[in-house]
This record gives sequence, structure tokens and C-alpha cells, in this order.
Amino acid sequence: MVRWTAPASDGGAPIYGYEVQAVDPATGIATAVDAAGPGATSLTMTGLGAGVPCAFRVTAVNAAGASAFSALSNTVIPTAAGATPGIPTPTPTPTRTTAPTRTPTSSPTPTGPRPTTPTPGTTTTTPASVPTRPGSGPTTPGSGPMSPGSGPTTPGSGPTPNPTTTPASGHPVAPGAPRIGTVTGGNGLAVVRWTAPVSNGGSPIVRYETEVLTASGARLGALRIASPTAALLGVTGLTSGNVYRFRVRAVNAAGAGTWSALSAALVARTTSAAPARLTAASGRPGGIRTATATWTAPTRNGGSLITAYRVTWQPVNATGKPAGRPIVQIRPASARTAALTTRSGTRVRVMVQAVNAIGSGTGRSVFVTTR
Repeated sequence: MVRWTAPASDGGAPIYGYEVQAVDPATGIATAVDAAGPGATSLTMTGLGAGVPCAFRVTAVNAAGASAFSALSNTVIPTAAGATPGIPTPTPTPTRTTAPTRTPTSSPTPTGPRPTTPTPGTTTTTPASVPTRPGSGPTTPGSGPMSPGSGPTTPGSGPTPNPTTTPASGHPVAPGAPRIGTVTGGNGLAVVRWTAPVSNGGSPIVRYETEVLTASGARLGALRIASPTAALLGVTGLTSGNVYRFRVRAVNAAGAGTWSALSAALVARTTSAAPARLTAASGRPGGIRTATATWTAPTRNGGSLITAYRVTWQPVNATGKPAGRPIVQIRPASARTAALTTRSGTRVRVMVQAVNAIGSGTGRSVFVTTR
């Protein structure tokens, strides 16, 4: 279980959630990722490789983006039976999505500055109403609060949950068009951001609708729904390698407003498939290499170039259970072999994973006895 404390500042906009990464402490490469809601201070991560050391780091996300990561936690070695190596699949976002409710914090809100208490001998500065990213990351238990972010971020001037411009006629009409923001990709998903329309048509906005379009311009599935206070939405179910665009509209009692402009094109990505083939052989008696693993590249790279291979040599007992600390090697993307030198007669399980921009992919494993 990973635990953290919230950042000292939310940057002037409510925190929508936290991203938690499992990291190989020897290389700094993220090997797993999961997410938690805005009120969470802990998360149980599953799908970690049994016996493989890992540490953790956390980032907070608001309408302006993600904060800096927290410092790395202490290193742990997962031992849960039945753990599956590789990266877990993030929890899918339902088709109808309700954005998290506004989380009270001690920081300024988007609609106005927060008074500050002057310190003798110093001057005080009133923060602008533009939201910034949350403070420089959540902290792990025992560490102090982190300092807040240092400036405004895009898109626009931050979320306006329910603008109140009234039409000249005095009768409600459909809202104006939201302003589309940046779209970022994840493991088979995308995060779409927007800012509220200048006018709500004289009637409160009741929801936002997001349309997912394929490269041909066809709609993919049903409209995705977000609450009237939302400024971003996670869209799941994307196929790696495919191109998508997104647009958003606001809805009030008078009906649906004008669509925003289309977002920039996004190529969906995910982690790589397992190496197509993996074999391992014992070394020659008296030789300097006591075991060698050989593999071929995966047939699918998840839509992102393979940048390295992660090779884990895990000593095991007669029943295949971990029996010692694993040895992790990071090999370049061009490598197809890895060698292990250890005492003769050690039975090990060697697992190879391809690494791309999303993280470590599905692993393939074989057993070998060193000599």
C-alpha cells in the first residue's frame, strides 16, 4: 500500500485525482501506474512482479495539469502470491463520468484571491485568480509539505465552472462553445481538457459532452459525459496506433451549445506486447557466463518506439517461488541477449519486458539453472 499527504497548495483549482507510479529504484524507469480520487491518501497497487524491488512516487492533477512528482518512497519487495509482472491496466473510466467534487484546501480558489497574513518585516503578495498546477507534488509520510507551483498554466485563464452571462433577450439560450485545451495520452486512454464557455446562455450548465472522432471523422461510441464543474475528462477504450480527435460542448436547460474546435490529433499508445520468443541456456562449465537469455522483439510495440529491455533474473526454489533478491538489467533497444554470472547450480526465472514511453510491457519468462 502506498500512502501520501496532499500538497500544501492546490494551485487555485480543485485537485481531480492523484497518479501513482511504481519505479525501478535502480534505473528510475516507471514499471507500473495507477490512479486515485481527489480525497485519497493511500492506494493498494496490484500487478507488481513478486520479488522485484520497487519504489513509488505520486503527482497531483488539477485543471491546469499535473504537479511535480513527490520524492521516491522507500524501496519494497512485493511478495503477494499470484502477482503478475508488468504494468497494470488503469481502471477504465465509465462512459458517463462524474468529475470529482471540489476539494477544500488552504490555497486560493479560481474565483478570487485568498487573504494572507503578513509576516513582520516582509511584504505580502495576493495570488492571481488564474489556477496553477498543484504544489510541487504530494509528499510521502514523514516529509514536510512542498512549496506551491510558481505560475499560471494553459489553457486559457482556468476553469469557469458556470459562467453567468445573460443573453440580451432575457430568455435562456444554449451555451456558447467551450475552449478546447490540450489532450494527453496514457495507457490506452486520453485526458481531454477544456475551459468553460464565456456565456452559459442565461441558464446554469448542467453537463459537458465530449465527442471522440476517428481519423476518418466518424464518431467513436457514445458521447462521454462530465459534470458541470469539470474541466477535464479521461477517455478510455482507445486502440493503440489509431489517431483520434476530440471536441466538447456545454449543455443547459435550453439545450446543447456549439461544439468547441477540434483538438489536436492524438495517436493512442499503450505498453508493448511481450517479446515474441525467449530462450535461456546454461553457460559452459567453468565459463565466465553462467546463464544467457536470448529473445526476439515484440510483434506490437504499443504505438510507441521501444527504448530498452528490462531483464529480471529471479532466483527461485524447487517449486518456482522467489528465493532471494532479483538482479535487474536494463539493455538497449537493439539488444537481443543478456548474460548472468552467479554461483553455479542456481535456478532462476528470467523475465524480459520491452520498455516504451508508456512503461514496461508484458513480460515473457523461462527457467534456467546456472553452471
